[in-house]
Amino acid sequence: ADDGAYDLVGVVQYSQGDEFTHFAFVEADGHWQTAAIMATVVENGELKYIGDGEITTKLLNEETNEILKFTLQYSNRNNGEIYFVSSSKPIF
Repeated sequence: ADDGAYDLVGVVQYSQGDEFTHFAFVEADGHWQTAAIMATVVENGELKYIGDGEITTKLLNEETNEILKFTLQYSNRNNGEIYFVSSSKPIF
């Protein structure tokens, strides 16, 4: 994921055995920031780092049984505040 955006060197998608899919945005200094979404990882979910702190992947919304294209964007403001913005849309 290293494209110079926010000093990131990688993004990891993982599960902790709960109803959430977790993401860790790893910074060059070894620190990481995490976010979670209530959805299930889809096999071959195609996690992609788009650049500038943004990823896309496919997730399953178990409530609606829809497969979603999920986007998550990370930003680190100059004052050290971390922000995440997410969006999703059904894949037909």
